[in-house]
Formats: sequence, structure tokens, C-alpha cells
Amino acid sequence: MLKGLRIANLLLLNAALLAGPLAAQSRLPNGDAVKVAVVVKLVQFVTWPQSALPTADRPVEFCVLGKDHWVPLLKEAAHGESVNGHAIKVTRIERAPQAMTCHVLVIGAAVELDGMDVLEKLPILTISGEKTGQSQRAMVTLTIESGRTRFILDVERADRAHLRFSSKLLQLADAGLRGSP
Repeated sequence: MLKGLRIANLLLLNAALLAGPLAAQSRLPNGDAVKVAVVVKLVQFVTWPQSALPTADRPVEFCVLGKDHWVPLLKEAAHGESVNGHAIKVTRIERAPQAMTCHVLVIGAAVELDGMDVLEKLPILTISGEKTGQSQRAMVTLTIESGRTRFILDVERADRAHLRFSSKLLQLADAGLRGSP
């Protein structure tokens, strides 16, 4: 339990340290900057099937659908970071089927969800920054409640895509809200 708390504190401290400069640079609400920082740190605790990882010289692809204002924030937060030894590349996409080559897909509030079914069983980590309709299709939903950033993990959806959340991450998630509703 103590080790889990240290990891939680480290994750939130890293997010907070990164969010301050990002929020100031982008003039966006601090909540978005904190969520973006959490996204970059959170993926460190996800395991993809070996066959889904890029070759050694290729980056892990973060795609953004419908959250255009997150693109510069993610690029800044991902600078110098890596996932399983791979650099991070951030790309904006316009439609869900374009995510076929992505490893992480950030889904915005008002997006066209046509084609999301095709992605359902692919090893693409889907993340939503809001509790809305598309969060029901996301493996990770980020919220801010009482000034704290929280994340909800849909373990069943991740399992179908052959992704695994570390036990440490599972302990940090909102325990009562894990899995599909």
C-alpha cells in the first residue's frame, strides 16, 4: 500500500510539475494541462503485445481525434519522454479509421464515432478527457473532481484489445468505477 501511494504521488507530482508550464504557455485551463501530463505518465504503466510495438527506430504514435487544443500540449509533455524505449510522436487525425496505426488514441468530446468499432479489438489505448458518450468507448477516462485528477480504467475493454494495465495503475484507479458500467 505504501509503495502504491508513492507511485501515485510520483505520478501526480510529475503531472503537476509539467502542467504548470504547459498551462501558462497554452493559456488553456489548468485542468487540460494536468490531464495531458497524466496521459503521458499513465502510458508508462500500460503493456502492449510485442507484435503491436513499433520497430526499434520508430516512435509510439499518440493520435488526437477531436481534441485539437491538446495536440500542442501533448507534444510539449511528450518531449523527451518515451514509452518502452520508443520516442513519442503526436499526430492529429480527423476520423477514427485513421487511428489504425496509432498506439494511443485521445478522443475528444464532439467527435464522429463512425469507425470506432473497427478499432475495438486492436491494441490501441483509447483515452477520453471527459465523462461523455465517447468515454464509454475509452479504456481510460480522465476527470477532475474536487480539484483532483482521477482516472477510470475499463479493464474489460483493454483486455479485448490485448492491453494490460499494471497492477500499480489498477490500484491507483477509482476502484469502484473500474470496468464497463
